[in-house]
Amino acid sequence: MYRFMDDVQLNIAGIRDIKMIHMYHILKDDKVLPAMAVHFDRDKIVNLCMTDRHYDELVDKVFAVYEREAKDGRILTDPTTKSMLDRTRESKDEYYVKMSENLTELKEPISYRKSYIAERVLPAVRYLLDQLYAMSGRKLEWSYEKGWFGTGRLSSVSDGIVKVFPYRVEKDDAEGISIRVTNVLDDTYALMINVLTGRKCIKIDAECKETELKAALIYRIDPAGMKVDLSEQVDMHGKTVYKNEEGIVGTPADENVNSGFNKINIFPDKAYIYDLSWCKLMTSVRSDSGEKIDDTMATVTYVFDDKGKSLVYALGYEDITDNESGMSFSINNFAMDIHTDRKSGRCEVYCDASDAMSRGTYRDRYAGRYFLLEDSLN
Repeated sequence: MYRFMDDVQLNIAGIRDIKMIHMYHILKDDKVLPAMAVHFDRDKIVNLCMTDRHYDELVDKVFAVYEREAKDGRILTDPTTKSMLDRTRESKDEYYVKMSENLTELKEPISYRKSYIAERVLPAVRYLLDQLYAMSGRKLEWSYEKGWFGTGRLSSVSDGIVKVFPYRVEKDDAEGISIRVTNVLDDTYALMINVLTGRKCIKIDAECKETELKAALIYRIDPAGMKVDLSEQVDMHGKTVYKNEEGIVGTPADENVNSGFNKINIFPDKAYIYDLSWCKLMTSVRSDSGEKIDDTMATVTYVFDDKGKSLVYALGYEDITDNESGMSFSINNFAMDIHTDRKSGRCEVYCDASDAMSRGTYRDRYAGRYFLLEDSLN
């Protein structure tokens, strides 16, 4: 498995010594989109709009660096940009009070492996294979899976015949996880599947070059509206052979739902749960509306309760809107992988330490560390 950055990502990763930040709107394809320009490190500039690749990475990085460098008073901004940037510098300790009550830091993980990050998308891979085989009237009965160091195999039975799908993780980065699955359809084809579990959208796309097959599943998440919009489409030889669109309505989440994140969820009374067939999705949201700035904090939690494992991926983010200009931005607050060991009942937490998560209390107390939920063995 290889990790690499393109030129834009390298520039974003190197942002420091910021000279100027400007947030603004542009008109693109008859749509008004937020955009950001940052001038840093003498003569370097990155300028992206919301539909550009790496835009979210740029926003998260700029907000994180601004928090560290703003005290020097040398960063040039316009009043609207400054008010939004300063809003993110305000303490968000309420995000972490409940966490601190239940988490004990570990010097090293007990049973948690970072390979679980890739394993959590395997239910989505199986679901996509189920859909593709169902189109040809065949049903897959999944029996077991085995994986090690980014490779493995998924085993099933179809029409009494054992089907084994070897897989290999090709990429695992901020843009998602890419898995190459072989032995697909007529036993000779390979399917490249990309899965991105984001804060407002889940994207699953697949391509088989030999059959000119392309499949796309998109889940658009709206925590405030308590709904998820699903769009599915399969194309073969350039023609659409399957298409489906539907809305998935959330229901109030039971406080006892099988998710380690419930023990550290800051908005448990505002949580809703959605059944996405291959995983459970839980959202919670709280809004703080002011005269000048609207600030909405939300969490999106993926619960993969599958094949004897309980894997949870939780994201916390913030939507900030300037009421006068209509400018709005989203930034990450935290990301956590939570693994429950079924035999011992032990629940371990790993806190993401990427640049996108390098702000404030989370950076100082949690990022890059492992924790044990204290009451997970009770």
